[in-house]
Amino acid sequence: MTATPVYWEPWTPAVGDRVRVRLSAECPVTWTHDAPELDGVTGWVRETGPLHHFAGHEYYVEFDRRVPCRRGPKRLADVYYGCVFAAIELEPILTDGES
Repeated sequence: MTATPVYWEPWTPAVGDRVRVRLSAECPVTWTHDAPELDGVTGWVRETGPLHHFAGHEYYVEFDRRVPCRRGPKRLADVYYGCVFAAIELEPILTDGES
């Protein structure tokens, strides 16, 4: 009898999932490197799909709070209510009743 191979599949967020942002230095999207204040922010996945022109960033997260940032070469003030991310930049937060 041959054992069935087991394949690991990465977690992918779904609409309604609670998540924490974990920015990755490996991400080629440079504007996120200019907004380190987004790292660790929590929120909810509100939309998925090709939402932005940054390849692979298919998850729109609405933040729990407004996030003031200073980004870009001039460090201009900005406020984020949500943003798009790649799945690798999000970690699930278990809610009551989940294991």
